[in-house]
Amino acid sequence: MALKIEEYMQNDEYYINQKLYPNLEFYSAVIFHSLGIPKELFTAMQVIGKLPGWLAHWREQRVSGNYSKARPKQIYTGEMGRKYVPLSER
Repeated sequence: MALKIEEYMQNDEYYINQKLYPNLEFYSAVIFHSLGIPKELFTAMQVIGKLPGWLAHWREQRVSGNYSKARPKQIYTGEMGRKYVPLSER
């Protein structure tokens, strides 16, 4: 069934135009289902797998004090004092 869904997604015009592809969650859901894990636990199971990476990033930021990846500086360099032009007038 999963292979048929994957094939459909790879050949359907909507998915092609939107550049949507089956991702890790799609395949992990197939595995969880085959292992008999209840659907209600799928999200929790996926989070358990991602948690070590999240914690490593959090710890790295705490230790280094460098939060630039999480909150990059944003400096506006555009024209100041511009007037708003409604969409209908553009």
